[in-house]
Amino acid sequence: MAGSVELALNEIIVKSKQLLSKLDEFSTDEEANAEGLASLQSEREQLLRECFKRYPIEQIQAYIELVNQVVQLDVALIDKSQQFKQAFASQLIKLKQGKKSAKAYQRF
Repeated sequence: MAGSVELALNEIIVKSKQLLSKLDEFSTDEEANAEGLASLQSEREQLLRECFKRYPIEQIQAYIELVNQVVQLDVALIDKSQQFKQAFASQLIKLKQGKKSAKAYQRF
């Protein structure tokens, strides 16, 4: 972890941007992509924990612009995750409907 609050927050911002970038190029067919996303998310989460554990809130608040950038990236990550959740739910419903249709045709 970085030696200062500013460096720590910048590391979190970089990881957040990398995660957003990976989400933009994510393909549901590639298992490696999912592992890469999980790894990046884990690294980012660890950086966040360490930052808030190591530095007092007063020190972190001195870099409010960086904190706001982290928050904005969090919102973007949550939005992107919700989009994927909805897309996967739609795919799952279509898959289930397809299986039901296949079973119906097999009866005849």
